[in-house]
Amino acid sequence: MPKDIIINEYLVAFIDLLGFSIKVKNIKNNYDLQKIFEVVDRLHDVFGKNPKDDFEKRERELSERSVLSLSDALVIATALKSSLSKTMGIFDNWCCEVETLGINQAICAADGIFLRGGVSKGQFYFENDILISDAMIRAYETERDVSTYPLICLDEKTHKWFDSNKGNDCYDDDIKPKNTLFKSFQINDEKSVYAIDYIGIGISAAGEGFSYEDQQEYLKTSKEMKDKVRGNIAKRNAIKFINAHKMAIETELEKDHIEKDMQKYLWLKKYHNDTILDYFPSHKELLIV
Repeated sequence: MPKDIIINEYLVAFIDLLGFSIKVKNIKNNYDLQKIFEVVDRLHDVFGKNPKDDFEKRERELSERSVLSLSDALVIATALKSSLSKTMGIFDNWCCEVETLGINQAICAADGIFLRGGVSKGQFYFENDILISDAMIRAYETERDVSTYPLICLDEKTHKWFDSNKGNDCYDDDIKPKNTLFKSFQINDEKSVYAIDYIGIGISAAGEGFSYEDQQEYLKTSKEMKDKVRGNIAKRNAIKFINAHKMAIETELEKDHIEKDMQKYLWLKKYHNDTILDYFPSHKELLIV
């Protein structure tokens, strides 16, 4: 047995593609296979399955994050105690991990790749292709049993850790991580779940992401108008994301899905529209009719 086996706590996410098994069963030719390959490859790219450069490699080492591929599923595990958490703090580090999950889910959704998954905290060990993790089991069970719709849900214990953590007290109410990262979703008359609010996170992230052209526009603006221009750019980028998300859902609603899958896209339509009414109530054109 290796001498360096230790028990460490991790935040573990189990994420897979919506409707993947049906697509695989319906493969009829090389073109169908290629399209599925491209989707899985895109999933790996967005979630950083293979770090693109030295910066990403170093960041993964510092956070002690593992990204494992299981067919159409990804297992993403980040250590509670790491070099990065010593600098950022454990709470802020894990909040950044959750935010990244939400941003990546938003990027995939805007590309027409819809995900569901589960998140849990607990033990995680992976070495030499040996995976031992109670957290991964719970994350998988959450994905299977709780994530009825395209959501990445938290098990009760994990949500409680974030919700009751004193790290929230370092933030004003409107930006407390427990209020901005997660949302309670009513699944049916008897069941509600807490999940990553990926549309809300996506809107915020899109608003903060300035392109080169955005930067040039901002730099050329007079000092008196900079705040207004910055706000306009943020809103423009957020609406660009929302439009891509809207079109992706509309595309799925036009397809001949089985009833079970169609209900998931109809639910996504409601989630999308409810979010628009919260963030952009005057922009009715962003709603899915």
